[in-house]
Amino acid sequence: MITGASSGIGKAFAFQLAALKMNLILIARRTKQLEEISEALRKQAVTVEILSIDLTQHVQRRQLVDIFKNKDVTLLINNAGFGGKDEKYSSMQFNDIQNMLELNIVVPAELSYHALQSFKIKDFPCGILNISSLAAFKALPNSILYGSTKSFLKEFSLGLSEEYKTSNVQISVACPGNVKTEMFAMELGVELEKIKPSIFVLEVDECAKLILKAFFSGKKFIIPGFTSKMLYLLINFLPRAFISQLEQSSK
Repeated sequence: MITGASSGIGKAFAFQLAALKMNLILIARRTKQLEEISEALRKQAVTVEILSIDLTQHVQRRQLVDIFKNKDVTLLINNAGFGGKDEKYSSMQFNDIQNMLELNIVVPAELSYHALQSFKIKDFPCGILNISSLAAFKALPNSILYGSTKSFLKEFSLGLSEEYKTSNVQISVACPGNVKTEMFAMELGVELEKIKPSIFVLEVDECAKLILKAFFSGKKFIIPGFTSKMLYLLINFLPRAFISQLEQSSK
């Protein structure tokens, strides 16, 4: 099961897992995009189910509980997230604040819970892969809430991984840096096509490939890409103001 599967890293995950002959359940809001993706994926001789729902709505999320009960789900990828443009916290729309908290914190925690209820009665390997962000390591000005929510997801995942380290469930978290996605384009305020992959911006397919390779090799903490790994090391030593300036210069 992949959330946020209609574009970006989630879509890339879907195609790469289909290439491994894994059947898929794709979750996203945009029905048309999901239908187009599922049609393309079925050509790879895999079963694809789609569910078009708004994950910020608790009533709609209840459908996923039934899927965990009735379907043989063995891997959950919590990829859906809410970003938005860079702006001061007090300038954000309150509805955007609510949606970010719901989608970046409540949804992955809730779906992880239901997945674990299903996985614990199975006697074969299962997994949860949560997609956090490099922003999780230091909440920066104009993206305070986003960084804070991703920090929760990182710590939640690492802690959960320790709880289940002797079980049949692998729990990993990936913290990518800048990736050429719709969310990143929105953050920059430019069209997606105008973003060129560079040393500071990873191509989406490459990002998904690196994450899945690390996950299937058993890694619990994943930072895809050389530049992101270097930034991760620097973040822990450099002042917040310098990191903020570096982040702005990379956009």
